This record gives sequence, C-alpha cells and structure tokens, in this order.
Amino acid sequence: MSKLEKNIIIFIPRSLEKRRCGLLEGFFRDHEDCQLFFITNTKIVTDSSRSIGYLSKKDVRALKSVNDGHWVHINPMDSSVTLPNKPHKPILKVYYELDVFGRLSRVQSDVMDLGIHFQELITYFRNKQVTSYTNGTKGFLELIALFLIKFLNVVLNIINYTQIIKYSSTINYFGESCMLGKWMLKSFIKRENGPKITNLLVSIAFDLMLGLYVIKFFIYYKKDVLFFIEDAGEVAIVTLKQLLNYLMGSPIGLKLNHAFSNALGLFFFYNINLWKLFIQGLYPMLLNYLQYLVKSGVFGFSFQLAIISDILSLTTFHVYCIYVYAAKLFQLQVRSITSLWRLFIGRKYNPLRERVDSCQYTQHQLFIGTLGFTILLFLLPTTTLYYVVFTTLRLVFLMINGILYRLRYLLRCLPIYVSLLWVCNSRSLAGNLKLELEHSELEDSIGVSVKMMSLPYRASLRTFTPDVLHPINGLKWGSIIHKLFTGVLV
Repeated sequence: MSKLEKNIIIFIPRSLEKRRCGLLEGFFRDHEDCQLFFITNTKIVTDSSRSIGYLSKKDVRALKSVNDGHWVHINPMDSSVTLPNKPHKPILKVYYELDVFGRLSRVQSDVMDLGIHFQELITYFRNKQVTSYTNGTKGFLELIALFLIKFLNVVLNIINYTQIIKYSSTINYFGESCMLGKWMLKSFIKRENGPKITNLLVSIAFDLMLGLYVIKFFIYYKKDVLFFIEDAGEVAIVTLKQLLNYLMGSPIGLKLNHAFSNALGLFFFYNINLWKLFIQGLYPMLLNYLQYLVKSGVFGFSFQLAIISDILSLTTFHVYCIYVYAAKLFQLQVRSITSLWRLFIGRKYNPLRERVDSCQYTQHQLFIGTLGFTILLFLLPTTTLYYVVFTTLRLVFLMINGILYRLRYLLRCLPIYVSLLWVCNSRSLAGNLKLELEHSELEDSIGVSVKMMSLPYRASLRTFTPDVLHPINGLKWGSIIHKLFTGVLV
C-alpha cells in the first residue's frame, strides 16, 4: 500500500481542554497501513518537545510545522481535524478516556490484549510514568530492589538445586514466598502497582491477621490443645494396632492365608512399635516445636499450614512405610503372576526388543513355573487386602495435605480487593473495549468513542492473580487408577 493510501487515525482524549489555544502533546507512529497520531495530554501547552500539533482557530497554513512535518490541527470551534499536507484526507477520530488508560498502564503488559494501537498508548503511559518518577535513572530504592532480586535468585537456585522443595511444604512455602517477593520487586521497579499488587498485599494482610488470631487462640486454650494433640497421637497408634489385629484374623469373613497374614501383621507391628518409641522420645521436643509453630503465626496463617503439613507427614511416616512395603509386595506378585501366565501360552517377554516373543519351555520349567504361579495366586488375596487398606490410608493423608496446600494457595490469592473493585464497578478492572460510532457533521471525518468495560468476575479473578502463582492442576485420574491397580507408588 502506498503512502498516499494510508489511513489516518487520531486518538483524542475525551476531556481535551478547548478553552485556550496552544500546542498538543503526544506522539506519532507510522505503520504499513496507517498513520497514527496520539494526543496524550488533556491540557494545552505553550512549549513542549513532544508537540504533535496545534489546537488553534488560525488557518492551518499560518502555523509553524512541528514534529518533522507529522502534525495535526484541531479547530476548537467545530472540533474539525486537518493535516497540513492533506487538508481533505478522511480522518478517523478515536475519543478515549485518558485517566482509564493511565491506570491501565500500571497493570502488567500481559494482563490484557487490547490491540496493537491501544497497546501502544498504554506502553507510552507506562514508560512516561517510570521516566518521570526516576528522571531516567535508577534511584536508591531501585538499586536496593535489584540487589534483593539477585539475593532471592541465589536462594531459589539453592532450593531448586538441592531438590528439597519436593519433600517439605515449609521449604515449598519459603520458595513461593521468594518468587512472590521477586515478582513484587520487579513490579516496583517497573511501577506496575495495579490491582494485582494491591490484591496480593491485602491477601498477605488477611493472612497475617489469621495467623495472629491463631496465636491468641493458642494462648487462651494452650492446655486443651496440648492434651488434644497428645490424646490424638495415642488414639491413632492404638487404632492402627487394632486395624492390624483385625486384618490378621478373618476380616469381613475372608478366608486368608493365616501364616502369611500373621507374618505381615507382625512385621507391620514391629514398624509401628519402633515408630512409637521414636515419637515418645521426640515428644518433649515436639511440644516445644508446637509452641514455635504457633508463634510463627506472625509470618501468616499460610506458614502455619505449611508447618502443619510437614508435621502430618512426619507423624504418619510409619503408615507411609507400611504402604510402601505393601505396594512393593503387591507389585512384585502382580508382575510375577503376569510373567508366569505367559508360560502357559508359550510366550516370554524379551527385554532387549521390549516385546513378547514365542518361547519353548522344558517340562521342568513348566513344573516350576506352575508351582510358583499357584503359590503367588493364592497369596495374592492376603497381600491385596493389606495393600488396599494402607493405600486407602495413604490417599486420605494425601487428600489432607492437598486440602492444606489449596488453603495456602487460596490465602495467597484471596480476591478480597478485586471483589470489592468488581462490586463497585471500578474502572481499575477495565479490560473490554466498547466502540460507539459518533455522529459527525463533517463529511471528511468519522468519530468513534472508546469506552472501557469491566471484565466478568471470573475473568477478573484469573487476570489479576499474581503471575508466579500458577493455577492448581487437576488430578489425572487415569494415571492414578493405573498406579493403584499396578502397585506403583502414589
């Protein structure tokens, strides 16, 4: 498309001052298919290095050229717009609300997609805000923020290198806090202090209030809480022993292998007694640790939830060990039975080619294979019973840890501030454009009014969640069911 065929679009603030004449402040962009003139100040200035035209009653030919010849002229009498070199060229006038776009400039650039032209306008306001605040240089606070970002990067690299974040909810919480702190510092440097930052600060304040309330509750009911925890630990161990005694008998009328069931039960009893002695030795230390746990409420209720999750994992470690033994035994039996079943049909798994091939077996091999298959098949119900029971306990504890994790995530992105803004229909949550064609008496111009509409509530929650807090992925039920039936650890 030639230069003469380019469309002319001018963005004019709706509240542009027209009582006095002078220079219009803004910038010019030349695209492949159009030329854009952005007026970025509602006030008329007398001298500016960013002038893009005039607001004047004079004839356009009587005015001095500015901005290397790329400038516009607006007549305050009839709001007509002309270009010096193209006085009769049709012009598309876009009226926008400057204060709304100014607020949008404080929101991260990836929050919304308003089109390339409006995005240029938002980018201009963002750069102007940062430049005006720092005068084009990094101030003392920015240097401190950059130093803290480098320090947090070192901490996160250590946490990720040691891989301990996978085994501790407290370390996981600490890593998430470091990422949130780094994200907030970067937002501070970029002057992006929109609803995302404010909502996060309100959520942190609410989290701290809950943590302080837990401290107050513990101070008033300290003896009752300690007695409940001690009694709950004793009841858990006694209940688990009663469960093992029940499984060693004839549970729900099942006829199990008595000798094998007793062997498994005694082995699991040994693990429980060993763990009970370990917990009793650590009990005074755990009581002191509990007091530190409560006092950690000054860091927020979510930090307490992370420590509770670690304590739950520690105190139920013996159940996890029994689950691992039962799962490995069940997996070994299932794989052995599957492998020995191929013996009856003359097949064998070839590990080199990773496929099942035909195979000729001798009579001795068939006899030993049949004997092993029979033994494993008749022992499988006993193993399956223990595996099902302790897998159920494992899933219950995983569900509790999952609930605690989701509570921590909710406290991090609790939409208190965003919900208030949405109820009040605040322009800070604007994200959708509404274009309205305006009637114009001038034949050579078309007027379009741009209004910002609020986002839907769910879109607002999704849009103004901190970038480093990724949504919780749903469970892959197909993979979980496959692991449960094959004895793979979950």
